Parts: sequence; structure tokens; C-alpha cells
Amino acid sequence: MAKASQLNEDSRKELRQRDAIQTAESRLNSEKEEREKKLRPVVSSCLHGLIRMKAKGSKSSHIHGGYTGMHG
Repeated sequence: MAKASQLNEDSRKELRQRDAIQTAESRLNSEKEEREKKLRPVVSSCLHGLIRMKAKGSKSSHIHGGYTGMHG
């Protein structure tokens, strides 16, 4: 009978581990969603700024950076 109780204890440990993993994963996912919610408006406003600059034909809108003035 000792084997049956050992199996029972092992399966309980496994269930606890799975539960802990699921809890940690859901916590990570909610933290990730919070970060995305905070970043979304910032990224959106940056993109709108770049698009506006592109539309105006501004030289400073080059995303890759670098000097775009006179050469030589």
C-alpha cells in the first residue's frame, strides 16, 4: 500500500507544480499586457510624428539617422 500513497503524493506534488507554473505564467502575461498598454500610446505618437515628417518631406525624418546635409 505504500506505493499507492507514494504515487498519490507524487501526483499531488506535480499538480502543485503545474498550478505554480500556471500562476507564474498568468502573472507574467498580465505584467506584459500592462507594459504594452503603457507603451502603445507612446509608440503610436512617435509613429504619427514620423509619418507627419515624411509627409512634409522633411530631411530629418530619416529613421536610420546620419548627417543629411551638404557633402564636401
